[in-house]
Amino acid sequence: MPNDELGSTASYTGTATGLSLGERYRVRTRFATRNPYFPRTPWFTSARNGLREDDLRTFGPTGSVDVGDGLVAVRVSFASPWPNPLAGNGPATLTFALPTAGRVTIDAFDAQGRRVARVHDADAPAGRTNVSWSGAGDDGHALPRGLYFLRLAFGDEVRTVKAVLAR
Repeated sequence: MPNDELGSTASYTGTATGLSLGERYRVRTRFATRNPYFPRTPWFTSARNGLREDDLRTFGPTGSVDVGDGLVAVRVSFASPWPNPLAGNGPATLTFALPTAGRVTIDAFDAQGRRVARVHDADAPAGRTNVSWSGAGDDGHALPRGLYFLRLAFGDEVRTVKAVLAR
C-alpha cells in the first residue's frame, strides 16, 4: 500500500515462532524477484533505526489478553515516539498501554536531566492510548534540537524512552 512517508508498506499477519520471552530482535527483510540474474534483493533494515535500535520486542506471551471487546495490556508499556526524530513537520505520537485505568504523567527531560515539559497528565483507560507531543516546552515554545528523555509514570511504574528533536 502506498505511503508518502515510508514508500510502500505491507502488513505481516503470520506468526513468528522461536522468539524468547524478554529478548529484543532486529527485523530484516528481502524480496524474491523474477529476474534470473538477481533472484533476491539484499537484506534491508529500517532506514529510521540505528544499528543498535530494536525493531521487535517480546513482552510475555502476547503482551495483552483478549477481553471480548478488545485487548488489555498485562503490564505497563511505553513505545518510542513516532516519528523519531521529530523534525518539526507535525507532532510525534506517544503510545502507551496500561493494565488498569489510572493517572498517567509523561514528562520530557533534556540531556542534563532537567524537566523541560509536562507532556501529559491525565487519567487514562486500561489498554492502549495515544498522546501527541509537538516538541514544545512548558512555556509553549519549541524546544531546541537535541536528545530528550520521555518518562511515563503510572503508580509505582516508570518507563522511559528517548526522543530526538531535529528541527
